Amino acid sequence: KISDIDLENNWQNITVTTLEELQKDMVTFKTNLDKLSYKLGQKEDEIDERLASLRQEIISLSKGHKNYDPNLLTFKTVISNILEEKHGKKIQVDFLCDLLDMKDRSWQAATETYLNTQRFYLIVDPKYVGDAIKAYNDVKATYKFYDYGIIDTEKVVSNNYKANRNSLAEEIICKNEASQAYINMLLGNLIKCNDISTLRNNPRSITKDGMLYQNYVARTLNLSRTLPFIGSGSTEDQLKAKQNEYDSLQNELRDIQILLNNTDKLGSFEVMSTNEIRLTCDTFSKNANLPNLEIELAKVQETIRLMSDNYLDNIERQIRHVEEKL
Repeated sequence: KISDIDLENNWQNITVTTLEELQKDMVTFKTNLDKLSYKLGQKEDEIDERLASLRQEIISLSKGHKNYDPNLLTFKTVISNILEEKHGKKIQVDFLCDLLDMKDRSWQAATETYLNTQRFYLIVDPKYVGDAIKAYNDVKATYKFYDYGIIDTEKVVSNNYKANRNSLAEEIICKNEASQAYINMLLGNLIKCNDISTLRNNPRSITKDGMLYQNYVARTLNLSRTLPFIGSGSTEDQLKAKQNEYDSLQNELRDIQILLNNTDKLGSFEVMSTNEIRLTCDTFSKNANLPNLEIELAKVQETIRLMSDNYLDNIERQIRHVEEKL
């Protein structure tokens, strides 16, 4: 392991094998670091793309426009254009959710989650619903329209559905007869429950927090996954949800960029080549006796110093001897 190698105090014992093991560990470390960096880069690109999309959605919501799926808007536009061309006038085509509002918004999350994609079914005047359904059939393959719906307003209105007392339908305000009839059919016998102990008292019932009972099965709805589309306040709710998502992603992006910066720094080192390993070991080998040589050098230097001192003393004695003779 890299941490096991003491280059400062034990460099004399470093061998080719030791450095080859170090090289192997460094290659593994660098490979894993590169993989991590690649994944972080992918995540960074993914978040950047989502943030760009969210910025556009937030701008649109700020102008009061609901955040509909573009394909769903195309579906509505195509059906509306075909009807207008056939009848020579503008035929009103609406999403069901645009014709609804909530009396008590504490029931909104459960209502919208239960309705799910049915909120986006098209509502057309009963006189034109047959033409709308035919138009849908004619263009479905061309536009690849799948799972979208057109409510048979003629049939649903003629059946005159009524809502039971204390049903979820009572919490919804409908803007026309067709939307009221459809909501009565869907939610008119789905009974509101304020206490889980009464959930099984009716064939179909639901609580505010999304506990649903129907067909003798109790299950919970995931309210957090549903973006609101019903009512005048849904645009503000969508805007708040999108802004929260944007802020959360911004924080995540900052964390990823810090990690990427650190991985870039860690990955900047160069792994020793096999040739460099051998040259390093040769250098270590040549310098293995350096401490002993340093001791010998000190001895020689001391000898020279002593010799120098004796030599000078001898010269001084010779000078004094000559002076005495003179």
